[in-house]
Amino acid sequence: MFSQPWIAVWFCAALSAITVVSDLGQSFLNHHPGHLGMLTTFLAFMPMCFFFMGLMVSRQQVELNDLRGQIAALKSKSEA
Repeated sequence: MFSQPWIAVWFCAALSAITVVSDLGQSFLNHHPGHLGMLTTFLAFMPMCFFFMGLMVSRQQVELNDLRGQIAALKSKSEA
């Protein structure tokens, strides 16, 4: 399916698309574009977007630190 780091991005994009399509549909049906019905849903799910993105960034930071440790070990092994 999707690679793991991009799941959060796809979730945020889907949430934004759902909100935009719903808002456009309601504004055309109700003939008043000031309707804020789906904005509540969008704002309610935004913390999940931030959580998913933060989780991915923290995993990548751990992996980066591991790689830096491996590079340091290889450098010290080659100098000895």
